[in-house]
Amino acid sequence: RHGIDFRSYFADALDALRAFADDGLVQWQGARLRISARGRLLTRQVAMRFDAYLGTAQNARYSRAI
Repeated sequence: RHGIDFRSYFADALDALRAFADDGLVQWQGARLRISARGRLLTRQVAMRFDAYLGTAQNARYSRAI
């Protein structure tokens, strides 16, 4: 749809999600990434792995997840 290969384009993010998957917080169901019930409180941390702009701006300030 967007002319990208998802797994190649987001390879760094997917690698960063490996620890979440190992802990059972996210799961691949076919081509869909699902956050498990145990991982719901960490949804923001999962989404942050896909944010290309996070931490790239000089003096950027972001709220922190606990």
